[in-house]
Formats: sequence, C-alpha cells, structure tokens
Amino acid sequence: MAKHTGTVSSVHFYLITHASKPGYNAGTGGNLLVRLETDDGTQYHRPSGKSLGSYTIVHPSQTFPTIPLYPAPKLEEGQLYHLVFTNTDGSPSTNYVSVDELYMYHPLMSDAANVLERGLRDPDP
Repeated sequence: MAKHTGTVSSVHFYLITHASKPGYNAGTGGNLLVRLETDDGTQYHRPSGKSLGSYTIVHPSQTFPTIPLYPAPKLEEGQLYHLVFTNTDGSPSTNYVSVDELYMYHPLMSDAANVLERGLRDPDP
C-alpha cells in the first residue's frame, strides 16, 4: 500500500542470477518485464493488468538492479499496487532468473496462506 502520494522514480529488487544450485537461474537469464500495476479491487487483491509503468531487463545479470519505470508511475496514498515480473523470453524454461521479492505487510492469514500454497490460484476449490 502506498504510504505517500507521488511519482516512482525507480525500483530496486533482488534477483538470483548466479546460483550454484540448479533451478534458480539458467541460460541467458531471459528477458524480465517489470510492471507496476494497480490492484484489481477484489477481495483477493491481485494485479489488475493495468500497467502504470514498465521496464524490460534483457538478460539480467545484476543481483540488485535499480531500474526506472516508463512512464514514471504516479501513486496515490492508501492505494494498493503490485510489482509484476514476467519472463518474456522466447525460451523461458531454459533462460530465466529467480525473483526473490515476496514481502507481506501483514502476517499471513489462512486464506492468503492457502493462495500461496496453491500456486497463486483462486483459494476457492
């Protein structure tokens, strides 16, 4: 949730780009599209698909990149936003990095834990 109204100049996050264990990264690292999206307004608070700003990192190699978003997103205090990462590489199963950025402002509640355990699908059966 945005704590202030203003413009986002850049975002900083952690990527696993050079792990010694398999499964964290491979090949070229892919093409990582980073988007800041509004919330969908439902009880599940998913990204809406409406991008406020984005940036693509081609073959990510930095562990802690700081990137700009274009256009620079304008946020409103009290609104919920989502930073969405998508690998747009033509061969995402062989060219990828891991995004190590899950943070929850409040501790997990049973419904949220259920969503995470089921691979971010609907918590309803």
